[in-house]
Amino acid sequence: MDQQTVTSLLIVVVAATVILIAVAITLPRLSRRDAASMATASGPAGAGVGAGSGAIHMYTAPDTSRVADADSDGSADGDALTGLLGPQAWGRIVADEDARVRRYRRPATIVMVDLDGLDRLIERLGDAAAERLIPAVADTIRRHAREADFVARLDTGRFAILLPETDEVRAINYVERVRRACDLWLESGAVALRLAIGWASASGDDSLHDAGRAATERMFAEVHRNARRAADLADPAAEAGDTGAPGSRPVS
Repeated sequence: MDQQTVTSLLIVVVAATVILIAVAITLPRLSRRDAASMATASGPAGAGVGAGSGAIHMYTAPDTSRVADADSDGSADGDALTGLLGPQAWGRIVADEDARVRRYRRPATIVMVDLDGLDRLIERLGDAAAERLIPAVADTIRRHAREADFVARLDTGRFAILLPETDEVRAINYVERVRRACDLWLESGAVALRLAIGWASASGDDSLHDAGRAATERMFAEVHRNARRAADLADPAAEAGDTGAPGSRPVS
């Protein structure tokens, strides 16, 4: 083998070695880049199932600071059906706000809402009907509230709303917005239910607990008015007899 052939073989071997080294350096970098691109493309949904670091870095958890975590039965801090606060969380929030109202003498209003007629609906159609209806009403109540307000579900068809920095007159705006929105929604679905709403304020002289009791009493008063109205519509003759309207008694 002459010297020229040996030199050519050495050049080929050196070139092949250089190419192998370059491939060994480049392939791991490409693999890491592809993995990062796939993780980023997976988005927030991938973060919940253990996606790569790129997706986790981009993911922003939803703000749940104003809604307590719901227990499996929805009976403690949170309500599993609606995502609203539960009775225990509501009690703590009212106590905290009552201390603030008393100390700084700032107004706050409690609104109590009852889905009047829900018991009769459940008797006719079962619990499944309530489970479809209640979340929609809860969403309407929450959607018309402000970020600073607190909304809770206290019973099957009963809700409570705490409006900080709100006196009773200003609370009427919220009450009427909720009433109109829910009435339109219920009427459009031919659902024979109405909202019974009561509200009361505290501003330092009266406690927020007293306001809650007053709001509950007003809510029940509206429940009774709705019942009387329904009875009168069902029996117009009885209504005429009770009021002494013309034509209520036969002419002798």
